[in-house]
Amino acid sequence: MIDIDKKEVLRYLGYKDTTPDEKTEALIDLCINEICLSASPKTVYAVFELDGMQLKNTVITLEGKDIKNHLSGCSRCVLMAATLGADVERKIAQAQVCDITKALVLDACATAAIETVCDKLCDDIEKEIAPLKLTMRFSPGYGDFPLEMQKAVVLVLDAGRKIGLTLTPENIMIPRKSVTAVMGITEEKRNPKNCDTCNLKDTCTYRKEGTTCE
Repeated sequence: MIDIDKKEVLRYLGYKDTTPDEKTEALIDLCINEICLSASPKTVYAVFELDGMQLKNTVITLEGKDIKNHLSGCSRCVLMAATLGADVERKIAQAQVCDITKALVLDACATAAIETVCDKLCDDIEKEIAPLKLTMRFSPGYGDFPLEMQKAVVLVLDAGRKIGLTLTPENIMIPRKSVTAVMGITEEKRNPKNCDTCNLKDTCTYRKEGTTCE
């Protein structure tokens, strides 16, 4: 069972300083339970030596100034992929046909769930590499790190075979509630989750609304 943070679900649904009514609360609780029961979380990761921005023993070069800055000083990095599985995708799609409100809540619950899965994976990796640390996750599509890099991550991790994660020709992940990311391995904790260190701070929707993703 995935431990879905209800506060995160409310944040994804746009609740800030307000509390949903009883009917909405009940729907959220129902959807949290349905996503927990439907999810089959799977993850895969691998550690690579870095030669500049090229992953050694591969043909992959990480592109963009933002990922270069993110990995500055790192001699190794981690590529990871995670997914909730196809059943979550089907449940959201079914709700979209007959109950769009429920579909939106299910989607928010699934987003919170995949973040929980990723956080757990990062915690597990840090335990394995201790006393070294990981930077924050940096996903294709962030800043000037091209979305097309998702194809390279999925291929090098063999994510299609290992966790059932594939891509459309437009590099959209299937199942949709999935994540790919790159993390640097460092001697000290870096890239804390705050606006000052975020590459998206100038275009962030949360900042425009006076809040943060935390």
